[in-house]
Amino acid sequence: MKAWSAHEQDTTLSCCRTLHVKHAAYASALYTLNISILVVLLYSWRIGVNAKRYKELDDVYYGVQIAYFAIIGTQMFMIVLSIFLFYGIYKENVAFLVPWVVGCMTFMALEAMAMVYSNILRDHVNKALKRTDA
Repeated sequence: MKAWSAHEQDTTLSCCRTLHVKHAAYASALYTLNISILVVLLYSWRIGVNAKRYKELDDVYYGVQIAYFAIIGTQMFMIVLSIFLFYGIYKENVAFLVPWVVGCMTFMALEAMAMVYSNILRDHVNKALKRTDA
């Protein structure tokens, strides 16, 4: 009986080993790249919308904009890290996987913090508007 290694496909099991690790890594890199591009586009649109509502946002305008720019910055770094991951998969160099994993964890936390901060600032404005309407 021949030993199975990671470099050769085992054709005896049809279900469990059809997904190749390389294909899963490509799917992860592609998903991260697409979602990052989508988030950058959506938050760029939100910055444009907020620029038109400058008077409504009043004193929290710059805080919300800075939070949105922080989210865009984190996603731009994720785009770069996804490209590094694509390159690492292509060259079969596992060392390119580490920055992608660490970057995902780090930038996800930073993005969550910036998103919560912008939501708190916008809620502050919305509550102030409701108090003046009543």
